[in-house]
Amino acid sequence: MKDGTEKDTQTSFKNSITLGARILALCDALDAMASKRPYRKALSWDFIETELSNNFGTQFDPELQPFFIPLVAFWRENYETESEGLQVA
Repeated sequence: MKDGTEKDTQTSFKNSITLGARILALCDALDAMASKRPYRKALSWDFIETELSNNFGTQFDPELQPFFIPLVAFWRENYETESEGLQVA
């Protein structure tokens, strides 16, 4: 029986969504936040990292967090979020 526990949520991620789709969801969210939009500027890396961290286990697969947060740190060092979004620094 599904009772909404953390274990239940993790099992749900594994069983219903492929690994590639779970990784793509994270990349898409990062790109959406780091890119300039017609209605807002690109968001700061601090905000992006916090937003992603707060949504592991709900919107994003919690098992990907240990791999993804270091990638955010890499992108922070190598890319800027000014003007056109993810551009080579």
